[in-house]
Amino acid sequence: MAHLDPLGTLMILVTGGFGWGKPAPYDPYNLANPARDSKLIALAGPASNIIISIILSLILRFTNLDFLRIIIVYLISLNLNLALFNLLPIPPLDGSKIINHNLDFINQNANYLLIFLILPIFNGSSIVSKIISPISHFLLTFLL
Repeated sequence: MAHLDPLGTLMILVTGGFGWGKPAPYDPYNLANPARDSKLIALAGPASNIIISIILSLILRFTNLDFLRIIIVYLISLNLNLALFNLLPIPPLDGSKIINHNLDFINQNANYLLIFLILPIFNGSSIVSKIISPISHFLLTFLL
């Protein structure tokens, strides 16, 4: 329950399954190089999504799992889109931690801004979709 975000949980109900939790806390003073290591921690999530996409792509390419093809392609696409979305430089997304955005208003209202980014995605009119889709399609053609 420590990572339960009330607004993120509510969004799961509103969007039919898309929400978020609180980030796992860490003490930057325990890091050898706090500035660099904090960025590496933020990069871990999107990097894991990309690694999963690559592994699934290799499974698809080197096995005969035609009956699972649709599911694997969907999972590759989902992981690529999650990585790209999380790399956007908008708090509380990982991309903002990587480039160190320190805009007080944006940081204080990050969850509400995230709602305005996520909700339009479901009707296809989001600026985020227009940014992520071409990159995602390019990466998908490379992986598939």
